[in-house]
Amino acid sequence: MNTYLAGTPVQLAVSFTDSDGNPLSVTSATYRIVDDNSTEIQASASFDIAQTTLTIASELNQIAAIDFDSLTYETMELARLNEARIVEFEVTLDDGNIQPFDFPYIIVPRERLITGLNSFQTLREAYLTSMSVPGTTAWATANEDERVAAMIEARLRICTFRFEDITLGQAHLGESHLVGNLSLLPPKDFKKLTPRFIKALKLAQLAEAEEILGGGDQSTLYRRNGLTSQTIGETQETYRTTTPLDMRLSKAALRYLGQYISLNKRIGRAG
Repeated sequence: MNTYLAGTPVQLAVSFTDSDGNPLSVTSATYRIVDDNSTEIQASASFDIAQTTLTIASELNQIAAIDFDSLTYETMELARLNEARIVEFEVTLDDGNIQPFDFPYIIVPRERLITGLNSFQTLREAYLTSMSVPGTTAWATANEDERVAAMIEARLRICTFRFEDITLGQAHLGESHLVGNLSLLPPKDFKKLTPRFIKALKLAQLAEAEEILGGGDQSTLYRRNGLTSQTIGETQETYRTTTPLDMRLSKAALRYLGQYISLNKRIGRAG
């Protein structure tokens, strides 16, 4: 599905064809625009069937501004970063039948990764973080949509663990507090975590995104897919036949987070 920057006009290519791609004989057409909740954005209007494009005005592609620092645990899930627009056509054919056609697209803000909401860092920060994570070849060749999706999924995987924020790196002295589930922290509380812990989360998120994009430890990937050996030129590599233990995170990500993972079974919000 095509993605466009929120607050800008969108030009859609419009054509009416059957299931085999053959043009239909259209005598008239109307359209309206709705969002992903089927709320009407623009009322029904006529469409000139001689045209092959439709321009959606920028004011119809707005996303309401969000004060991220005012979000609470209860309101976080209601925050809408992206929205869909669906142009719903009703086309009258020369035989008198009316056929519906939908043309959907997505509108997104300029910054699609919001610290403490769907990521541990913005996309711009991730570009810098990638300089500190070795072997990010898949990240380097991915497009923006792929990077954003991988970063969001990486955060979700990391949030399946429970953490302790080590105040001075001295957990054995009791200088730490239970963070629990990071997904329960609103952005304003996420920012209160120690800089060292946030840095570790950024590095781990990037490393996990690399794995999601198809990079990372290839031998583990081969074993998960059932490959026991492969030959490259005159070199043969053999892998263990046992399935690797699923730790929910890649080894690379766990290396950054190991000292922060809590074995405490209590589950709760940050205190």
